[in-house]
Amino acid sequence: MTFADLVKGDSLFVDANTLLYHCTLDPICGLACTELCQQIGLLTNDAAVVALMLSSGLTKIASNDADFDRVSGLTRYAPV
Repeated sequence: MTFADLVKGDSLFVDANTLLYHCTLDPICGLACTELCQQIGLLTNDAAVVALMLSSGLTKIASNDADFDRVSGLTRYAPV
């Protein structure tokens, strides 16, 4: 399964486990992941999720993790 197989519209929410366990990072995403870890201070798994999202044009994430708020251009929706 590729990331493109998961994307079914611009308002799709994809959970982190689906991204990390069913997709592979290409070299560009891998570099972006490293930069996110270093520049923003994200944990590796969070950075991998953001790198995949940004490379695919996704900007919305549902998460309790406030660390995603540090990523410019990403909108986090926290469950209530």
